[in-house]
This record gives sequence, C-alpha cells and structure tokens, in this order.
Amino acid sequence: MAEQNAPNITVQDFDAVIKIIDVCCTRGAIRGEEMAAVSTVREKFAAVVRDFVEKQQAAQAEQTVPVADTQETMALDMPAEPVKAE
Repeated sequence: MAEQNAPNITVQDFDAVIKIIDVCCTRGAIRGEEMAAVSTVREKFAAVVRDFVEKQQAAQAEQTVPVADTQETMALDMPAEPVKAE
C-alpha cells in the first residue's frame, strides 16, 4: 500500500494562526473567560515561529547551512513539555 503524504505545516501556517487569533480577539469573538487558554495557545505558536526565525538567522550568519526558503516546510521537534515564552 502506498504511503500517504503527511500534511506539511510551514512557518507561514503558524504565523497565520497567530494572526487569526489576534483578529478574533480584536473582534470580540472570544469571551473573557476563554482569553487565558487562547493566549497560552497563541504563545506556543509564537514561540515556534520565533525559534524557527532565530535558527534561520543563525544559519544565515554562519553560512554553513543554506537559509530555508520562506515556503519550506519546517520540521517540528515538539518538546514533551510546553514551550515557555521568554
């Protein structure tokens, strides 16, 4: 049986989710009691984007690894513990 392709998630997808959350909050689509949970999820997505950008910039500075194309799929090494925003 042919192996199915797993869905690809890009940095742009994570950034889009962050923007969607921001728009929903701005438009009042999220109730006050839901804000903390939504904020936690938003920060997790933002941490992934920040980490990717930092790694990309480091690679560019070292010029040992080619800088990823903006549409390149990012490999997700999701930690077992939640990512804490700095």
